[in-house]
Amino acid sequence: MQQLMRFLGLWNIHKPSHGFHSAFGYLHCQALTEVGAPRWNDYDVPKEFNFASDVLDYWTRMEKEGKRGPNPALWWVNNEGDELKGSFSELTDLTRRTANVFTQICGLQQGDHLAVVLPRVPEWWLVAIGC
Repeated sequence: MQQLMRFLGLWNIHKPSHGFHSAFGYLHCQALTEVGAPRWNDYDVPKEFNFASDVLDYWTRMEKEGKRGPNPALWWVNNEGDELKGSFSELTDLTRRTANVFTQICGLQQGDHLAVVLPRVPEWWLVAIGC
């Protein structure tokens, strides 16, 4: 709650004079040089892509089969130096639980929009992947 109040205080001090629309022009990068440097939008993006199922589930499977190293999937350190480490299996389980809260308790459906404002906490990743 303190984070929210601090954010609201900052928001009232500096209210942006423009909307989000002007920022969209910066999201697509043009050629970086005239010598044929790669552009951000040069990659083939699949029509249907889901980070949770296409990436997270793959690495969870590799972890269970012993085909990946011991590095954590999520390694978060706060300002006091406290660490939180999680495996791909743990991250998959927690993001599925988060997704279930959104669909079963909140009643969200595929295609619904959700705005989330969180400080730099590990739960942000659960929400981002769970959506």
